[in-house]
Amino acid sequence: MTNVTLKRALLAGVVKGKTDEQLEEMFSMFGLGVEKIDKHEIVLEVPPNRPDLYSSYGIIRALRAFLGKSSRYSFAQPLKFHRIFVEKSVAKVRPYTACAIVENLRMTPELLEEIILLQERLHATLGRERKKFAIGVYPLESISMPITYTAKKPNEIKFKPLDSKEEMRGDEILAKHETGRKYAHLLAGFERYPVFIDANGKILSMPPIINSEDTGKVTTTTSNLFIECSGFDFELLNKVVHIICSCLAEAGGKLRQVRLEGNVKELTPISKRERWNLPRELSERLLGMKLSAREVGIALERMEHEVTRESVQIAPWRVDVLHEVDLVEDVGIGIGFSSISPQLPSRLTLSDISPYAKFKEKIRELLVGLEMNEVVSYHLVKESELGKSDEQIYLESSKSEYKALRPSLLLPMLRIISSNKDHAYPQKMFEIGDVFRRAKSETGLEEREMLIVALSPANFTQAKQVLDYLFSKIGLEFELEEHKVARLIEERTGKVVAHGQELGYLGELHPETLRKWLIKMPVAVFEIDLRKIFEMTQQSEKAE
Repeated sequence: MTNVTLKRALLAGVVKGKTDEQLEEMFSMFGLGVEKIDKHEIVLEVPPNRPDLYSSYGIIRALRAFLGKSSRYSFAQPLKFHRIFVEKSVAKVRPYTACAIVENLRMTPELLEEIILLQERLHATLGRERKKFAIGVYPLESISMPITYTAKKPNEIKFKPLDSKEEMRGDEILAKHETGRKYAHLLAGFERYPVFIDANGKILSMPPIINSEDTGKVTTTTSNLFIECSGFDFELLNKVVHIICSCLAEAGGKLRQVRLEGNVKELTPISKRERWNLPRELSERLLGMKLSAREVGIALERMEHEVTRESVQIAPWRVDVLHEVDLVEDVGIGIGFSSISPQLPSRLTLSDISPYAKFKEKIRELLVGLEMNEVVSYHLVKESELGKSDEQIYLESSKSEYKALRPSLLLPMLRIISSNKDHAYPQKMFEIGDVFRRAKSETGLEEREMLIVALSPANFTQAKQVLDYLFSKIGLEFELEEHKVARLIEERTGKVVAHGQELGYLGELHPETLRKWLIKMPVAVFEIDLRKIFEMTQQSEKAE
């Protein structure tokens, strides 16, 4: 959660006459927690799914729309020299950028602080500490356009970084400057570093590290801004620029697009909104109330979307809208969840925990009793994590670096072990989760719920002892047969078999796997099919 402090003076023209209780109720409808409210300011807790509300002006923009006072933001066309040349040299390091210009701002100390805080919050959350994108904000008065986005060797880059009195080379910034040292890992291994250079050859910044002191420092005398966002996902970069621009438009700025030339030829930020079908039927089904198309449309307009008779155009700064269900949530907020009448169910039913859920809970208790920690990971893995022997099932359209369904629990477990390699040992972890493979079914996929146990430092024998213990507690016996599994040592890997069925594998990680994942200690693992094991225990109970 991110805390945003909203000055009451900024709210005066939007929520005039509202009591503190009414304001608190209104904020709670947006999912914002009220940490503090007094006559001078309101401190709000903003959830991570709404980064467009990470500034006071973003919250005011949303409130204005919710109260039917929305002012639509539009972008003027770029002037002839408002161009960015994106060279091929950035393709391997940070291939994309999206840019905009904001004019006629009255840059007060308060507004300057809002811009800095919004930039920092977006970097820390949605940007994963600048890993996914980096934002640069510059005084347009100090820049000569057009601008070139290129990549140069570290010793060819020379400029004075922010808050520095001396000029430094690119590699010196990473070694000597405080911010450079903090984010140096983001450029580690690259032969060239990305830079923005203006028409006079002045370096504006070296993303994702730092701006130039000469051309990249915004002050209270600045009235026009150049904004750029560089990273790996062009669609996300556009949405980030829209978040910033929508807030600055609410602060009184006039927006202007910038023309990109190079690997992407486009006006940014892209002003065309995503168009979806109006989710009336789904809203009725999920919210449990009769709704007309007009009622759904009005609710969505209160949530900043544009609505026509049969479609809705998504607000471009709403990065949280990924599925129709997200629009239904907006319909619920726009209508007011409190207006939904509670109803008693028409049928009386009794419920109980399913036998399989009880079985999984027993497995968890047994492993926790062995002083193991349970971990939970994403169903998706990164493309770079997959090996040649893995079944590769990609999402049609992924909005993150996680693009493929996990074929086993080993990949996320390796990531977790690698992330914790500098923590105390021994490390004993387990996960219960679904894995995926292609199958002749309605969805074309088969889901299997697996259990993985990882021990470090450990060997084959220690992992087998844990497996022996589990099977003895559930009343089954297993055998180990010779087996070969990618990422494991062939001579120290076995296939787990029970009642003639293959259940999984057990073995030690190969040294090459340890090196690839930067794991410092030997690791032993086993991964078994929980559903199959449960069915075997049920059959054994019936036989008895």
